[in-house]
Amino acid sequence: MHIIGESVRNRTQGEGIVILVKNKLEQHFKINEILFDTIVWIQISKDIFHDQKDMFIAAVYIPPIDSKFHDIYDCDLFLELSNCIAKYTELGNILITGDFNARTGSLQDYIQNDSLSSEINDHISEIMCYIPDTEPGPRCTMDKKINTFGRRLISICKSSHVRIVNGRHQFDPDGSFTYCGPNGRSVVDLLLTNSFKHISYFNVSDLTEFSDHTPIDFSIQCSLGDRNEEACLRPLSLPNTSATVVKWKEQLETQMRRDLISNLDSLYSCVVEGTDVNQMVEDFSENLNNVLGKYCKVKVKHAPTANKMAENKPWFNHNCELLYKKYLKALEEFNKHHSKMAFTKLNNAKSDYKKLQKKLKNQYKRQQGDMVQQLKKNNPKQFFKHFNRHNSRPPNVSLEDFFEHFRNL
Repeated sequence: MHIIGESVRNRTQGEGIVILVKNKLEQHFKINEILFDTIVWIQISKDIFHDQKDMFIAAVYIPPIDSKFHDIYDCDLFLELSNCIAKYTELGNILITGDFNARTGSLQDYIQNDSLSSEINDHISEIMCYIPDTEPGPRCTMDKKINTFGRRLISICKSSHVRIVNGRHQFDPDGSFTYCGPNGRSVVDLLLTNSFKHISYFNVSDLTEFSDHTPIDFSIQCSLGDRNEEACLRPLSLPNTSATVVKWKEQLETQMRRDLISNLDSLYSCVVEGTDVNQMVEDFSENLNNVLGKYCKVKVKHAPTANKMAENKPWFNHNCELLYKKYLKALEEFNKHHSKMAFTKLNNAKSDYKKLQKKLKNQYKRQQGDMVQQLKKNNPKQFFKHFNRHNSRPPNVSLEDFFEHFRNL
């Protein structure tokens, strides 16, 4: 992997944007511009797309409306985003994704009933060519609330002909929540585009222990190699400490049943008298995966990491381990059921774990500080040895180069 774009605003709180690209694809990517460390535009070469148009992708983080960012920077991020969309739409297709902190509820992201009558169109055709807004189909969402940023984003969608993908793709039919925190649940992590045909897969993944935001997983259709939509869902090969779990979505039951019935012949053809049983099972499984795989989520469950954490973090004691495992169990239950009770249980478990974690960290830091002070007073040799162990790497500058450098000053 290669980092082609990095925009980190606050290292202490983990805010920022990092873009990783596989080494073999690096030649097709380039950074176009970075705006206020919150919007990164990258360009993907038209060489890998069937329509021979460049793809412009924006990775976005819009700070919350009450963030100090808006006091420090004299800018309107939504206006900047709108101007960039207008510019790059003229040059190719666009995708915009990230955390917008925008709750759009059920607002329509297109102009309804925008078509003109033939009579009016005939009258103005000599003056201007009016292109009506197209209706992309209904959009579902679990988040019914609307905020100021949500209205701003909808306004951009209508003026620039970009559409929200969340809640419109077959693998996200309900518009799943993308944020689950102590203040509630919302849909604020979005994917916008002006070209649905390029999106072969879109899914809101399960919540993880690493963030209150759920990962958004999507694939772009291109002409690079023979990879198809099913190949994008293939899990990565991982060590034996993990297991692959396939989970089908109940909302897609009708489509699954329809495809299964229409492909029964191919499944029956796998059972041939005289053929090795193992081969028949393998062929049947492969055919079944080809038919139903696209309707399922594939996730990887790793072995508990409490022991590893205990090794890396001296303050991580037995009580912390118990609360950590309780938190992971609550997280697993929430991803399974998504009920209000599971959500409350998850927040309580996470809060208990984080409080104890913070307390133990502070205690450990105080103890380390006291120990260093005692060493400084009573054992200076051990004091300097304590710090020198962190600088055990040999210098990568030879003595000759070191000498020449200072002689030439």
